[in-house]
Amino acid sequence: MSETIIPITGILMPVILVPTILVLRHIGRKREWEHLERMRALELGQAIPHGDGWPALAAIAIGAVVPVGAFFFTWMASLTAGANDDVFVAPVVVGITAVCCGAGLTKRLIASRERSRDESHLTNGKPAFDPDAYDVVGRRG
Repeated sequence: MSETIIPITGILMPVILVPTILVLRHIGRKREWEHLERMRALELGQAIPHGDGWPALAAIAIGAVVPVGAFFFTWMASLTAGANDDVFVAPVVVGITAVCCGAGLTKRLIASRERSRDESHLTNGKPAFDPDAYDVVGRRG
Protein backbone atom coordinates (compact mmCIF):
# COMPACT_ATOMS: atom_id res chain seq x y z
CA MET A 1 0.00 0.00 0.00
CA SER A 2 2.69 2.52 1.00
CA GLU A 3 4.67 1.65 -2.13
CA THR A 4 1.85 2.86 -4.39
CA ILE A 5 1.08 6.09 -2.52
CA ILE A 6 4.25 7.89 -3.61
CA PRO A 7 3.81 7.25 -7.37
CA ILE A 8 0.10 8.09 -7.20
CA THR A 9 0.90 11.33 -5.36
CA GLY A 10 3.55 12.14 -7.96
CA ILE A 11 1.04 11.60 -10.75
CA LEU A 12 -1.79 13.54 -9.08
CA MET A 13 0.28 16.60 -8.11
CA PRO A 14 0.50 17.99 -11.67
CA VAL A 15 -3.18 17.17 -12.21
CA ILE A 16 -4.03 19.43 -9.27
CA LEU A 17 -1.27 22.04 -9.52
CA VAL A 18 -1.47 22.88 -13.23
CA PRO A 19 -5.19 23.78 -13.29
CA THR A 20 -4.81 25.70 -10.03
CA ILE A 21 -1.93 27.76 -11.43
CA LEU A 22 -3.81 28.41 -14.68
CA VAL A 23 -6.93 29.54 -12.82
CA LEU A 24 -4.94 31.87 -10.55
CA ARG A 25 -3.14 33.33 -13.59
CA HIS A 26 -6.47 33.92 -15.33
CA ILE A 27 -7.88 35.63 -12.24
CA GLY A 28 -4.85 37.93 -12.12
CA ARG A 29 -5.17 38.82 -15.78
CA LYS A 30 -8.89 39.46 -15.38
CA ARG A 31 -8.20 41.87 -12.50
CA GLU A 32 -5.58 43.62 -14.63
CA TRP A 33 -8.03 43.97 -17.54
CA GLU A 34 -10.71 45.38 -15.23
CA HIS A 35 -8.21 47.87 -13.84
CA LEU A 36 -7.22 48.97 -17.34
CA GLU A 37 -10.89 49.32 -18.27
CA ARG A 38 -11.55 51.54 -15.26
CA MET A 39 -8.49 53.70 -15.97
CA ARG A 40 -9.47 54.09 -19.62
CA ALA A 41 -13.01 55.06 -18.62
CA LEU A 42 -11.58 57.71 -16.28
CA GLU A 43 -9.36 59.07 -19.06
CA LEU A 44 -12.29 59.35 -21.44
CA GLY A 45 -14.55 60.93 -18.81
CA GLN A 46 -17.06 58.11 -18.89
CA ALA A 47 -18.83 56.53 -15.96
CA ILE A 48 -16.73 53.98 -14.12
CA PRO A 49 -18.06 50.46 -14.67
CA HIS A 50 -19.25 48.92 -11.41
CA GLY A 51 -17.84 45.65 -10.15
CA ASP A 52 -19.59 42.39 -9.65
CA GLY A 53 -21.91 41.48 -6.81
CA TRP A 54 -19.47 39.74 -4.48
CA PRO A 55 -20.34 41.96 -1.48
CA ALA A 56 -23.95 40.83 -1.76
CA LEU A 57 -22.87 37.19 -1.96
CA ALA A 58 -20.68 37.65 1.11
CA ALA A 59 -23.57 39.16 3.07
CA ILE A 60 -25.86 36.31 2.03
CA ALA A 61 -23.23 33.74 2.96
CA ILE A 62 -22.69 35.24 6.39
CA GLY A 63 -26.37 35.80 7.11
CA ALA A 64 -27.79 32.54 5.77
CA VAL A 65 -25.16 29.90 5.10
CA VAL A 66 -23.30 30.24 8.41
CA PRO A 67 -26.35 29.56 10.64
CA VAL A 68 -27.49 26.67 8.45
CA GLY A 69 -24.00 25.19 8.52
CA ALA A 70 -23.70 25.63 12.28
CA PHE A 71 -27.00 23.85 12.89
CA PHE A 72 -26.21 21.09 10.40
CA PHE A 73 -22.82 20.28 11.89
CA THR A 74 -24.20 20.42 15.43
CA TRP A 75 -27.03 18.11 14.42
CA MET A 76 -24.56 15.68 12.80
CA ALA A 77 -22.35 15.79 15.89
CA SER A 78 -25.29 15.14 18.19
CA LEU A 79 -26.33 12.15 16.08
CA THR A 80 -22.90 10.57 15.95
CA ALA A 81 -21.64 11.44 19.45
CA GLY A 82 -24.95 11.04 21.24
CA ALA A 83 -24.72 14.41 23.01
CA ASN A 84 -27.70 15.95 24.77
CA ASP A 85 -29.73 18.88 23.44
CA ASP A 86 -27.65 21.47 25.30
CA VAL A 87 -25.13 21.49 22.44
CA PHE A 88 -27.62 23.45 20.31
CA VAL A 89 -27.00 26.60 22.37
CA ALA A 90 -23.77 27.26 20.46
CA PRO A 91 -25.31 27.24 16.96
CA VAL A 92 -28.14 29.45 18.21
CA VAL A 93 -25.59 32.04 19.36
CA VAL A 94 -23.56 31.67 16.17
CA GLY A 95 -26.73 31.87 14.05
CA ILE A 96 -28.03 35.02 15.74
CA THR A 97 -24.62 36.67 15.45
CA ALA A 98 -24.30 35.70 11.79
CA VAL A 99 -27.79 36.97 10.93
CA CYS A 100 -27.11 40.29 12.66
CA CYS A 101 -23.74 40.67 10.90
CA GLY A 102 -25.23 39.71 7.53
CA ALA A 103 -28.04 42.23 8.00
CA GLY A 104 -25.53 44.93 8.92
CA LEU A 105 -23.42 44.20 5.86
CA THR A 106 -26.50 44.25 3.65
CA LYS A 107 -27.57 47.58 5.14
CA ARG A 108 -24.13 49.07 4.46
CA LEU A 109 -24.14 47.65 0.93
CA ILE A 110 -27.52 49.17 0.13
CA ALA A 111 -26.46 52.51 1.63
CA SER A 112 -23.26 52.59 -0.42
CA ARG A 113 -25.16 51.78 -3.61
CA GLU A 114 -27.63 54.57 -2.90
CA ARG A 115 -24.74 57.00 -2.36
CA SER A 116 -23.10 55.93 -5.62
CA ARG A 117 -26.34 56.45 -7.54
CA ASP A 118 -26.78 59.96 -6.14
CA GLU A 119 -23.90 61.45 -8.09
CA SER A 120 -25.86 64.08 -9.98
CA HIS A 121 -23.45 66.79 -8.86
CA LEU A 122 -20.33 64.76 -9.60
CA THR A 123 -18.63 63.63 -12.76
CA ASN A 124 -16.40 60.65 -11.98
CA GLY A 125 -15.96 61.88 -8.42
CA LYS A 126 -15.02 65.44 -9.40
CA PRO A 127 -17.37 68.41 -8.93
CA ALA A 128 -18.70 69.85 -12.14
CA PHE A 129 -18.25 73.63 -12.16
CA ASP A 130 -17.51 76.45 -14.52
CA PRO A 131 -13.83 77.46 -14.19
CA ASP A 132 -14.68 81.04 -15.19
CA ALA A 133 -17.09 81.37 -12.28
CA TYR A 134 -14.21 81.77 -9.80
CA ASP A 135 -11.84 84.71 -9.60
CA VAL A 136 -8.36 83.26 -9.30
CA VAL A 137 -5.51 85.40 -7.98
CA GLY A 138 -3.18 84.18 -10.72
CA ARG A 139 -5.45 85.63 -13.44
CA ARG A 140 -5.35 89.18 -12.10
CA GLY A 141 -1.79 89.76 -13.23
